[in-house]
Amino acid sequence: MRFVKSLVFVIIILIGAAATIEAYGNIHEGNGSSGASSMYNRSIVMDSGGWLYCVYRETDPTPYGIKVSRSIDGGMTWDADWQEITDTSEYGRHELISGCSMAIDENDNLYVVWHRYQYSPTHHSTYYRKCTNTRTSPVWCGIQRLYNNSIKTDDSGVALNSEGYVYVLTGGPGNWKTQLWKSDLPFATDMAFTNLSCPSSGSCQGVTLCIDCEDNIHTAYYDNGVSASYVIHRVHNGTSWLTYDGMGNGSTGGRDHNCGMAADALGNVHILYGNNIGDDDGTWFFEYRLWNTVSGMDEPIELCSFPVSLYDGVVNRYISNICCNEATGEAFVIIRDLNEGGSMCLYKKAIDDTAFTLAEELTADTMAANYFYAPRMRGTLYPDFNRTSIMVDMSWTDDMYGDSHEPFLRYTLSEGPYLSSVFPHSGAWVSADTTIKMFFIEPDGIAPATASISVNGTVFTISDAELTAADDSLIYRPSSPWADGDTITVTLIAVDDVAGHASPDSGFTYSFYIDKAPPAIIYREPDSAHVSEIVPTGAMIDYYDFGSGTDSLSWVLTIAGECFMAPSGGGLMLEGDTTIIVSFSAAGITIPLDDTTWIDFLIGDHPDIGLPNLKTYRWWFMPTTGIEEADLPEDFGLSVFPNPFNSAVTISVNTPSLSPPQAGEMPKAEGVYIQIFDINGQMVAELRQNRSLSGAETTLAENSLRLRSGSELREIIWCPHESVGSGVYLVRARIDNHVIYKRVVLIK
Repeated sequence: MRFVKSLVFVIIILIGAAATIEAYGNIHEGNGSSGASSMYNRSIVMDSGGWLYCVYRETDPTPYGIKVSRSIDGGMTWDADWQEITDTSEYGRHELISGCSMAIDENDNLYVVWHRYQYSPTHHSTYYRKCTNTRTSPVWCGIQRLYNNSIKTDDSGVALNSEGYVYVLTGGPGNWKTQLWKSDLPFATDMAFTNLSCPSSGSCQGVTLCIDCEDNIHTAYYDNGVSASYVIHRVHNGTSWLTYDGMGNGSTGGRDHNCGMAADALGNVHILYGNNIGDDDGTWFFEYRLWNTVSGMDEPIELCSFPVSLYDGVVNRYISNICCNEATGEAFVIIRDLNEGGSMCLYKKAIDDTAFTLAEELTADTMAANYFYAPRMRGTLYPDFNRTSIMVDMSWTDDMYGDSHEPFLRYTLSEGPYLSSVFPHSGAWVSADTTIKMFFIEPDGIAPATASISVNGTVFTISDAELTAADDSLIYRPSSPWADGDTITVTLIAVDDVAGHASPDSGFTYSFYIDKAPPAIIYREPDSAHVSEIVPTGAMIDYYDFGSGTDSLSWVLTIAGECFMAPSGGGLMLEGDTTIIVSFSAAGITIPLDDTTWIDFLIGDHPDIGLPNLKTYRWWFMPTTGIEEADLPEDFGLSVFPNPFNSAVTISVNTPSLSPPQAGEMPKAEGVYIQIFDINGQMVAELRQNRSLSGAETTLAENSLRLRSGSELREIIWCPHESVGSGVYLVRARIDNHVIYKRVVLIK
């Protein structure tokens, strides 16, 4: 359970500083491929703490599989085998497994989509998996088959909007046509998707999608049903498809027209596409267009053009990609420049520029058709922490069919130490005294003497004992323990490199939280007491953790020597993550009269970092008839029996006697008003009986409450309707002007 949502990172961009390009580790080595769909569909993502994830298709050994690599140091080193998400089932590894795409949400959960296809017999499926608890102990949901049909399409994309709804662009009913699917719930919590129909009119390849700042869904693909255009851009506004924008105006499919797209926070969508309008004279063009809700589609800007003679098997859809600085709208394109021998080059264009300029030639020259293959770039509008910001992350596959590897490069828009990651990560719950670490990427090294940070408003420099430096990291050790429940807010004030360049991340702020207290019991029944009315038929415990949260697998319960360990049955029932109910008879527990019965309850929480906080609660009760039963309160009383119950429960209400009305007075209309609510606050039954009236009014749930007898001691029997499920219910009784509550447990 979490009570603090993800935080927005504040990054200050230093204007006028020089840009740098750095090569880091390899995402994977050996026979691997980014897959047909990954180049335009953001298969590199960054989480809230700066960790990087990349999904790719492993081609050796066969059958193929889908793996996710992870880097916790800003891309310098990668764990290529961090997670494999396919298996050997019918929808797992396969020699014809195809493209893969990935997205991340504001809670650091990962969403991966991939394909499996074959032609004889024709078969095509799209699969989906979600990973939760990504940073600590990753848990993958089962493989979900989004659709399965004897049809084909090519490529896919996955993205989330500002409300957390998951969109997938992939196949569906209609051969070679693409479909847009939307999750039924935010973050696809029920794994169900609805088809929003087909945007294409003909067979469709090279599909991609992005989501703009108004939550419009943009799709792009080449469509051979629109021969005058081929390259198509369409928008789904949440209700329907808008009229398409045709781009390219080619007469043949050529080398697969393709579009890359990126959305910025200014309302623009940046589009890169291949255009074979010059095919008659043997020329291919790569063009850029800008779309926004105000002016629609702008006129094209030519990025480059290549003679067809230079392709020699090179397919244009595998040689380019686009991203943008979401804050400023500056566009970045990575493309194989076939005019310059086939090297991979990075181009950039500010929002007001009329042309692209070369930022960096990234590789050596080679014209091998599949040498520099399927470039990918990081960056999406949602969530904020995955935005391109001041750096452009990119990779591609070197030597696709040889001794391949996938290098990771980062282009930063300013010099100075770049803050690659922090510990603890943003929003973490921490269980013990915690050291804060800030990790920087700086080839020349940081200058510790220039470092200063703020922790909860107090500034620390390297001259203070709490702040030290090691390699390219700053380390803060608190001089006194954190208090339970504290919010720790950390700000990087400044740090320079040895050449005097300031960090572009000065002003970066994030927070984490301290949890040293174990879960607390907020209600228990029976409690430590002599139980004199009846021998209890069961026990109930409500517990809660106001920090990192509890779960239904983190406790041990011992009652009268009988031990329950989660998860266990035999008379045990769990309500969510915070309620445990035991039926003594079903569990085989006998509670004797005049004997002390002990209950022990061991419970721990699960902070993101550090060990659980554990606590054992112990209490007793003694059923006995040797104690004079206490009278009901003089004014009113409420009791329920049995509790827990199965089919019927008796609610006893005691009301004081009333003096008869004086001459000329009307009888008072007060009386008993019973309502029963479930744990969500929904009323499931009610009964009202006035003192001046006889009988009971009509009740809800098929008259499941009925009055039995009595003018001052009323016994009301609740027989729940069959639609009322097992669980904890709250009996609310208003007796005259008094209100009293009692919990009751239904076990079916």
